[in-house]
Formats: sequence, structure tokens, C-alpha cells
Amino acid sequence: MKKYGMIKRILSLILAIVIAVSAFGVSAFGLDPIVDGPEMAPIEEPPITETPPIAQPSAGQQANQSTNRPVAISQAEVNTIAAGSSVSFAIRQDGSLWAWGHNGTGSLGDGTTIDRHRPVRIPLDNVVSVSVGGTLGWLGGVALQEGGSLWGWGGVPGIGISVLHGGERQLSPVRIMDGVAAVAYEVNAHHVMVIRNDGSLWGWGNNTEGQLGISNSISGASISDPVRVMDNVAAVSVGRWHTTALRTDGSLWAWGNNERGQLATGTTFRNRYTPMKIMDNVVSFSTYQYHTMAVQADGSLWGWGTNFHGILGDGTTTNRYTPVRIMDNVVSASVGLSHTAAIRTDGSLWVWGRNYFGFLGDGTIGDDRLRPVRIMENVSAVTIGHNHTLAIQTDGSLWAWGSNRAGQVGDGTTTDRHSPVRIMDNVTLPGATAGATVPETGGNAGEVVADGGAGVERPPTNLTGIASASGWAQGDITRAVDLGLVPQSLQNNYRANITRAEFAALAVTLYENVTSAEIEARFQFNDTTDVNIEKAAGRGFILGVRSQGMNGFDANPDNEITRQEASAMLMRIMWEITGEPRSVGTHVFADNAQIADWARNSVGIVHTAGIMGGTGNNQFNPTGSFTREQSIITMLRIFDMIN
Repeated sequence: MKKYGMIKRILSLILAIVIAVSAFGVSAFGLDPIVDGPEMAPIEEPPITETPPIAQPSAGQQANQSTNRPVAISQAEVNTIAAGSSVSFAIRQDGSLWAWGHNGTGSLGDGTTIDRHRPVRIPLDNVVSVSVGGTLGWLGGVALQEGGSLWGWGGVPGIGISVLHGGERQLSPVRIMDGVAAVAYEVNAHHVMVIRNDGSLWGWGNNTEGQLGISNSISGASISDPVRVMDNVAAVSVGRWHTTALRTDGSLWAWGNNERGQLATGTTFRNRYTPMKIMDNVVSFSTYQYHTMAVQADGSLWGWGTNFHGILGDGTTTNRYTPVRIMDNVVSASVGLSHTAAIRTDGSLWVWGRNYFGFLGDGTIGDDRLRPVRIMENVSAVTIGHNHTLAIQTDGSLWAWGSNRAGQVGDGTTTDRHSPVRIMDNVTLPGATAGATVPETGGNAGEVVADGGAGVERPPTNLTGIASASGWAQGDITRAVDLGLVPQSLQNNYRANITRAEFAALAVTLYENVTSAEIEARFQFNDTTDVNIEKAAGRGFILGVRSQGMNGFDANPDNEITRQEASAMLMRIMWEITGEPRSVGTHVFADNAQIADWARNSVGIVHTAGIMGGTGNNQFNPTGSFTREQSIITMLRIFDMIN
């Protein structure tokens, strides 16, 4: 019955959006109907629990009365990373959008319904902000491009995503509307709030608790036509049944359900059906199901609402019906289902609340933290999902931790992480301009899509061991080493291009590990006596070329391999180990004509098998280089496929 009720509510909202789009969308919204493990720090305890130094407004204070500190429109709404209940998103410095985690409903927007345990590139460029939909964020997401065009994907009908295509779920981004500065939506409670480029705030959908902020006379209805709520809005966020908005003068307003004190009225007595002011001089805030954290201009952090698991950070688990002061010198905060994070002015990251899956990243599991604990330095942005966390450091590196059951951490595994792990580099920092050129001094830019994130700078020559690997690859490489899949000679300089001799060593190590037997077959070459090359050729993993001016063949052991050569060798390795028939590859890349005839089938086969992917925008780059770390990870995927 609960499942039926949820489906019924979603269908009701779809109907509401159909009416809104057809009757209101083009003129009011510009809708396009065509649709195109950092260092840990000691635990510290900041000051807590004060009353905010402002006059508390009366319940009837009007939304247009306020003259305080200016805040730029959508300043707090430019999210370069986003986390849902089991999904993650990040925008890189070139404006590309990446996603990973649960994908059963098409929630990642990559054109499939396959869960992704490492970042994949989404077919949408020039992205400046990304968001997921509250408590059911695994149902899909939305992204804003430069210029204000809003795109959406997945099984999220609440913003018109499926309505524009006959009610079908969208596996790739579709264009929803233009002229948008920011959007917030709650899939479970079925209401949508949009800030237009002129700073006006509009809402539609479910209004059973007054969460749209419109007249009490039409509460309890499902509002199909977008309603203008207030002007001069800089940012908006939605909880389960309520909404919070920051105006350009720095005043923070809220409305809707108040059963757990989330409106900060001092009571849980009744809902509010029109906006009421909570506090002034606010520069940023974050709202989730039943609580909010806000940062004032003086750097003080305040929290109110539900406090289960100590999510407010005031040292108690007592719900707070008015704002309490948590700590000072804060830049921003992010709230999730049961834990909270804040960045202080010195770049340190603090967390508190529930720690069931290692949510907090302090290296522990199980014990809730009722006060903030310090876990990272040099942090520029943080976002929290249901049960995992993402953070960007000032060098553009992205770190993640917490529950990883659907691969939402992005390290290539489904193992929960109790402390931060590095996922990818060149992520857009808050306030930076997306669309800048990503450094490309080797490898293939953006190859997080399949073989990890090449395209970042080569490591300094003084880096050794795992430190010489790209951040996105370190987790998988460590695992491959632990499994005995990487020869000692290759446990270094991971970003270097791989040679034929080195690739043969990996192939032989994988085969003998899986079969628990040494390869006895040998094929001798004129230009090398490398035993791994002889073994690899003996099993048919690699082929030689006829020697010039003499009988026999050469292996060219020191030649670097290309991506299409890697695909052919990986296909042969996979066949030899699994005994699968030599099927035909089905995937066709955009640069298919550039792939050699002898490699075209192998490229399709290893891609279909999930062993090797493209370089973004459906390109394979067949003659591009292949690195040690990419080779190790593709071998690991064959190992995982077998096991």
C-alpha cells in the first residue's frame, strides 16, 4: 500500500506538471517544447548554543520587508558537486558532468540503467550547477548550463522531465526550460521551487503542508500552475514538507510543515502557509528533511529543527525550535539525512551526527558525534547525501566516504569507506568558471568514463608507489596489488604509458593467478628473451611481426601500445580465461572509421563487456596511448568478471 501511495503521488505530480507546462510554461518559464585519505586533525570542540543576535520576526511578517546584507542571486545555489541517497555528481573544470552510483532508474543520465562504481561522463557540456531531488535523489537529477537552460534525467517526473516525452523515463538529459537561475525539488514530497534569472521564486506541485508558500486558502491542493511566491531570491532549498529561501538582502525565510520545529518559530504548533522570516545577515544555508543550518555574515553557524543522532551538533539530541549557535568562523555547511558538515574559514572540514556506515569520515564507525569533529584540511566545498559525503579540496581533487553499497563513493568498489578516498581531479571549485581547459599533458582527458580519469597532469618524478597514480585509480590499484595482480616491477610510475613487455607481464600474472597454474606454452622471438612475452604469445595474448631480413618474428617489447592494440589483447585474454565464444562487438563509437579493421570487433567486445570504455562524447581515440594504471584496472575488471 505504501508503494501504491507513492506511485499515486508521483502520478498526481506528473499530471500537475503536464498542465503547468502546457498552460504556463512557454510564456512564464521559457520552456523549450522541442527539447533538445587526507591528513587527519585532532578533535576540537567549538562553542555551541546561543540565541542568534537578531530580533525574531512575528508570525505575520511580510516577505517583502527586509533590508540587510546583499547576496547575489543564486550565489548559494551553484553546486559543482551533488550527492543523493545513493548517487553522486561532479562538474569538472571543462564544464563536463560526471556521475556514479545507483542507476536502476536511469538516475545518472548516462543512457543506461547500469550501476556505476566509478565516474562516467554524462552527455551534457557547459554545466555550471547540478542537483538531486532530496530524499529520493536516486530517482534522477537536474543540471544548469551556462545561460540558464535547465536539463533533467531519470525517473523524476516532478520537474517535467518525463512529461515532455510522453511520460517516459529519460536515460539521458533532456532540456526542460530556459531562464533558470536555480532549482530545488523534493521528489518524495512532490513539490518544485524555481528561481528565475530575475530573482523571482516560483513553486508548484503538492501543497498539502503549505510548502509552496502561497495562500492558506488553497493549501492542501496540488497546484498545477506555477505560482510566484516572492521576489529578490538568491537561493532556495526544500525539505520533506517545507521550503527555505534566502533573499538578496541576506534575510532567510521559511514556510510549510513545522512538526519538528524546522521553521524556527519556537514551537511545533502549526504550519506556515506564507513565507516568514527566520533571521537576517545570512550568506549561505542548507536544508534537508527536517532541519536547516545557516551561516551568518560574521561566520557564525546556526542550526534548528530535528536533532536525531546529534545532527545539529550542539552536543545534544534535543530538537531545537529556534536557531542555536554551533560554531564560529564558518564559510558554508551541508546537511544530509542524519549527518552534517561545515567548512571553516581556514579550510578545515568538520562533521557530526550519525556514523553508521562511516558517514563522518573520521576513520570510525558506529559512534554518533554530537559535536563537530575535524577530519580534513584545504576543503573548498562539501555536499552530503543520505549516507555518504563528497568534498572538494582547493587543488580541485574530489574525495568521498561513507556508505558505498551502490558504488556512490566512486572508487570502483562497493566497500564502505570510513575515511576519505580520492576519486578524481580537476573538479570545478565553487565560484570558479566551468568550461576552462583541463590540463592535458598525457593520456586522454576525462577518461574517468571508463578507464579512470586520465587527462590530469603527470606526477612529479619524485613520487613513488601508489602516490604516483591518479587519484581516481588509487583504490583499484591498491586492490589489484593486494590480489597479486600487479608484478613488483610495475608497482610504480603508474601514469606512464605501458609497453608491450609490461602489458604481457600483467596478462601473464592475471592468467596464472586465476588458473593457479604456470603457462607452459612458449613462443620465441628474435628481439627478446623476456619470459612473460614468450608466455603471453604462447597463450595467444600478443602477436608478433615478421622480422626484417631474417626468419622468425619480432615482439617489439619496448613499443608503447595504443588503445586499439590494448582492446585486441584484452579481448584475447578475456577469451582465453573465460572460454567465451568469439562474439561480435555491438557498440559503435563516433570515431569508428578511425579504428583499424583488425581492431573494430575487439573494441566493441571489450566495451560491451565493461572492460574498456571510451574517452568521452562516444569517442574511442584508437591510436591514443594506454597507461600502466589503465592497464591494471582493465585487468582487474576481467578478474572481477570471472569472480
